[in-house]
Amino acid sequence: MKSIIEKYGHKKVTVVKGGITRHRSIFNGLKVFVENEFSSHQLQKPEVVIIHDAVRPFVEEDILSKVVMAAQEHGAAGAICPLVSTVIASAADGCLDHSLERARYRASEMPQAFLFDIICEAYQQ
Repeated sequence: MKSIIEKYGHKKVTVVKGGITRHRSIFNGLKVFVENEFSSHQLQKPEVVIIHDAVRPFVEEDILSKVVMAAQEHGAAGAICPLVSTVIASAADGCLDHSLERARYRASEMPQAFLFDIICEAYQQ
C-alpha cells in the first residue's frame, strides 16, 4: 500500500495497521483520528467515515455519495439490496418453523457511512 500511495502521490492517505478481527481493524482506523497519530500528516478528523470491504474495492461513486448524504442526514446509512435467498427460522427441534417473506426484508451490504462522532463513540463503548 505504501508503494502505491507513493507512486501516485496521494497526500491524504495514511496506512493503519489492521487488527485481528474486522471490528478491530475498523477501530484502529478510527483511533488514528482520536489519538492524533497523524499530526505529521495533512489529515483532519472527518465529518463522515465510510466503512467498506477491501475484498470488494470497486464501488460506484453514486453509491458512495448516497450513503454519505444519508449519513449526514440520519447519522448512519448503508447500502441494501432485496433478498434473493430464502431465509428460514428453525424450531427448537431443528426443523423448519417458517420462512421470511422476502419482499419485506433487505440484505445489508457495504459500504456503510457514519457520522464520525457516532461510530467512534459506538466503538469506544
